[in-house]
Amino acid sequence: MSDSRTSDTNCASPELAAEAARWCARMDSDDVSAEDELAFKGWLADDPRRRATYDAMSQMTMDPALITAMQNAEGASQVLSRSFARKLPNIVRPLPFAAVGLTSLLVWLAWPWLNLALTPPALVATPPGQTRTMMLADGSRVELSGGTSLDVRLGSARREVRMQSGEAFFTVAPDATRPFVVTTEDGRVQVVGTAFDLSQTRDGLEIAVHHGRVAFGRNGLFVETVDLVAGDKADLNEGVVSTVKHFDLEAGDWRSGWLDTNGVTLGGLAERLSRRHDITVSVDPTLLDKRIAGRFRLNDPETLLRSLSAIHGFAVTRSDAALLITPARR
Repeated sequence: MSDSRTSDTNCASPELAAEAARWCARMDSDDVSAEDELAFKGWLADDPRRRATYDAMSQMTMDPALITAMQNAEGASQVLSRSFARKLPNIVRPLPFAAVGLTSLLVWLAWPWLNLALTPPALVATPPGQTRTMMLADGSRVELSGGTSLDVRLGSARREVRMQSGEAFFTVAPDATRPFVVTTEDGRVQVVGTAFDLSQTRDGLEIAVHHGRVAFGRNGLFVETVDLVAGDKADLNEGVVSTVKHFDLEAGDWRSGWLDTNGVTLGGLAERLSRRHDITVSVDPTLLDKRIAGRFRLNDPETLLRSLSAIHGFAVTRSDAALLITPARR
């Protein structure tokens, strides 16, 4: 994969970020004049980096993690301006405001997010039936299962991976100055240096920690997270983190062709098999939520499903490169 560092065109200096922060406050005020708008357009036109920096700075004002940092920062309530506060949720607005200045706090807190927003993402993807192992520019290692898609941004102060779909095993290079965050549509994992497996299916988000410690929870403001250590696993379904369970670190996982589960739905199992193999596994809607528990070999989907069908009372039919799971005939 190519290095995800910013180019000269996209790179913003702290000085440029400070300028953008001042323009954010100025243009969001209630008394923007025609002269202000003209000066703002001129400022944008003088340097192509300014538009990207301004847009990113404006977006930062609604970043949940940044708002949390602002509320937790010592003296934060004394350095926010009213023009900036109007963009924040009501929970933040009651803070008292003084004139120490928006710029210092905003640039100081927003810099990791701003730098990351201006870092071009690198798309990493695998088609169904193929796996891939790759090293990121920071020294982290990612092993992708089939049918997996990741957006990777490695900023100078923060590392972030957006998992669009699939499953991946992350071995994160330790860097206390650059937290490593993996997000999905519903969940979030934050680490400094560790190794964990993350899977996304219709059953939700599932994590198993193999080394180190992670904070695991749903996306959003002021949400609780669960600390997991090596040998712990949990899942997130409809915004709720399950009870933490323990697993055998020596037992093997999808990378060696195994699935060890306390309860996977047939729909979720079909997703795992479809992305691991170049075959479509479809499930009758009436069986999608049927739960199956155990330790399964994933290397031969048809053999696995026919074995399970004898136990759980469903039928498996094959046509071309597809398997269909239906209710058993009586």
